[in-house]
This record gives sequence, C-alpha cells and structure tokens, in this order.
Amino acid sequence: MSVELVQSIDSSKVFGGTNENISVYEDRVIIYIPNQQGPDTEELYCSQISGVYLFTGLLYATLSLRTHSGSALMVRWLPTSSAIRVADYIRDHT
Repeated sequence: MSVELVQSIDSSKVFGGTNENISVYEDRVIIYIPNQQGPDTEELYCSQISGVYLFTGLLYATLSLRTHSGSALMVRWLPTSSAIRVADYIRDHT
C-alpha cells in the first residue's frame, strides 16, 4: 500500500527563509528544517497532531503544528495560499 503525496511546499528564501519544507501525505506530515538542533526531518502522523495554527501575512505565512505531547513545530515563509490549503487539509484529517 502506497501513501500519496497531497502537497509539498518549500519556504521562500527571499526574506531569510532557511530552506524549510513541509510535505503532506494522506496520513502524515513530514517537515524538513535544516540547521536545527536535533534531527532535520520530523514525521508526524495526523493522529499525533492536536493543533494547527496558521499566521498569515500579506505574502507569506507561518504554519505551526502542536502535538499531543506538547511539542510544536513551526515552518516559516510559506506562500500564503499554499499554506492555507495545507492547514485546512491537516485540520480536516486530525
């Protein structure tokens, strides 16, 4: 059984983005954040996500995911329209 990719978004590098990426699959979210302490890639199943927060600006948005254990992951400098679609998809599947 294969899991299909729903959408993948790269953060903008124009305003200081750090080459972050969020990939949304049918049952999980994979976040790539280079240059952080700890692993570069975090994988969260939709059942692990307890909150989805989207902070939108004029051109870019910040997506923050909170887990049931209380930790949070944030992806910055995402294109607003794509970030809204991803946030809505994650909210519908958690």
